[in-house]
Amino acid sequence: MAGVKRGCLTILAILLLGAALLAAAGAWFWHSQRGFADAPITPAQTSVVIAPGDGLSTVVRKLRDAGVDEGNDTQWQLLARQLDAAGKLKVGEYALDAKLTPRELLTRMRQGRTLQHRVTIVEGWNIRQLRAALKRAEPLIHTTDDLDDAALMKALGFPDQHPEGRFLPETYVYQRGDKDVDVLKRAHAAMEKELAAAWESRADDLPLNSPYELLILASIIEKETALPSERP
Repeated sequence: MAGVKRGCLTILAILLLGAALLAAAGAWFWHSQRGFADAPITPAQTSVVIAPGDGLSTVVRKLRDAGVDEGNDTQWQLLARQLDAAGKLKVGEYALDAKLTPRELLTRMRQGRTLQHRVTIVEGWNIRQLRAALKRAEPLIHTTDDLDDAALMKALGFPDQHPEGRFLPETYVYQRGDKDVDVLKRAHAAMEKELAAAWESRADDLPLNSPYELLILASIIEKETALPSERP
């Protein structure tokens, strides 16, 4: 009887020891996972691109190629499941910087918060200067470089318009994969809206027949007026 009791106690002790070891291992793993998820990454590149069809393992490989060495594949998989990001990463280009944590990066990818690029059309630029700025803009896809001005306006859907003054001076945001013609269409639409508003609020005694004539008049006044404060 005593031997049976000792055997039961031994088994109980082994079970308790096993449970303690499992608890310790779980605590260590949880601490390690949290340390990985919330520690800043150290990338060698400034961005990473998720292409259509890329799964998490492919994204992690691309992160490795970009110099992100933090965590192992299992840690990235577990973090993605925790964030409900597994199989839900959005296509696009994502910024990598040294302040970003794996948790923040996967959250951005899950939400589709892609890297935004900017190109500015400066007030007073002519069409040559505008097109040169677009040609320098990266990673914009350039589809209009070989078009002359008339062909450009035709590609935009306005073959009867002269390009000068047709694009609103503004900073335009675009993403990797966008085309220069898309930016031009947005700038043209913005100027059309601006002209329509100015035409509606024009003085009744102005001898003008169209919004474009109003634009020409405004351009002349701008060039002849030295200071912005002197402009009407």
